[in-house]
Amino acid sequence: MNKTYERMKIFTTWPGMKQEIEKYIKKCEICQQIKITQHKVKMPLQITTTPEVVWKKCCMDIVGPLTVTTEGQKYILTFQDELSKYTICFLWRCSPMRAMASSFLRFLNHTQRRITVGRTPLDK
Repeated sequence: MNKTYERMKIFTTWPGMKQEIEKYIKKCEICQQIKITQHKVKMPLQITTTPEVVWKKCCMDIVGPLTVTTEGQKYILTFQDELSKYTICFLWRCSPMRAMASSFLRFLNHTQRRITVGRTPLDK
């Protein structure tokens, strides 16, 4: 409403002009449909389960492509444990998902950690 008032004030003015403009805009159906809301609409929070054992639930992400290193790597593969927030990062030259996930499973087996993988693309 303030922008409309400021624009109108350039051309004309009268007593009670601001209140009349506000009243008109509130009643104008088109104005209400196209108005820009100033408050941000937030998504409702979602309840998630917290794992009770480390590495029972983890997240994977790929960052890149980045600037190529001297060894030719341009991706970072990250895994984060949902419980401890412990993060593991790997540098990669390419981003084949199956190879990256297999690499993580080999890492877990190598460090004596055991996880159960359900029916995933890795099971094929």
